Amino acid sequence: MRPVSASPQRTRVTVNVIGHIYDLVGEKTIDVELENPTVRCLLNKMSTLYGEDLRKSIMNEKWELHVVLVNGMDIDFIKNLDTPLKQGDRVDILPLIAGG
Repeated sequence: MRPVSASPQRTRVTVNVIGHIYDLVGEKTIDVELENPTVRCLLNKMSTLYGEDLRKSIMNEKWELHVVLVNGMDIDFIKNLDTPLKQGDRVDILPLIAGG
């Protein structure tokens, strides 16, 4: 008898977007399922789902354009792009606002 391989467990998170990211996605809130639940994988999956314009908009090397929060906490103070995500987490992607 052959062993049955289990399918990878998927993690569903809710993503809230505002500003020009909303314009690219067309929704304020999106549910995304991930096989490898990290912020990096989430952003890559969103870029695959919504296109190259979204990737260019959110994926810069220094993360100077956006703040990413997981359950209200800035990922810069957790594990940055390698921040793990759990079932039901809320991820907010916010553009930085500069003024003077």
